Amino acid sequence: MSHELLKGKNLKEYFSILFVRAGVLPWFLGIALITFTFASNNFLTPTNLAAIARHSTDLILVAMAQMIVMLTAGLDFSVGVILAMTSVVASMTMVALWSGYGSGWE
Repeated sequence: MSHELLKGKNLKEYFSILFVRAGVLPWFLGIALITFTFASNNFLTPTNLAAIARHSTDLILVAMAQMIVMLTAGLDFSVGVILAMTSVVASMTMVALWSGYGSGWE
């Protein structure tokens, strides 16, 4: 596939075609990766990459569920609403338990 792109084209045309096909997001991610690598010595360490993967798991699962709904042409955006409501209920429960309500020690 890349050989068809290179036929009779210079490097500028090749990157413009690649930019149109891939979109903007891979370029932004590449720029962010380079920027954060030079800004911090600890960015590309296995410990940091594992922490990033561990902390983004919930958001990835919600995004995958929403992607399945959108691919079937059923534009249902209720996944975000349920995620927001769940975080509010969880935070209210944590505050109530932290202050002693619901623990039986009133």
